[in-house]
Amino acid sequence: DTKLTAEIARKLISVRSYLNNVSTFQTFFTTSEGNGTLREAGLFGTGVGLTASATIDSGQIFTRTNVNRTKTSNDTLTLEWTITIN
Repeated sequence: DTKLTAEIARKLISVRSYLNNVSTFQTFFTTSEGNGTLREAGLFGTGVGLTASATIDSGQIFTRTNVNRTKTSNDTLTLEWTITIN
């Protein structure tokens, strides 16, 4: 995969940490952000000729997962990725 199928929102990482070969990345969405039916989520980085930013469809997808959740303006959402590097 090079991008998400139907990306509806994107934010830069809010919190990042690294300890003992484990990287953790978190992004927080407020009640007014990312509302809609969420089917997938991804973590993006910079690839050859591609620079990831807060702009939808920018950068190179690093990892992705399927999601099945509807987020409304009554909800906040925190996405957390934990990646172990050996």
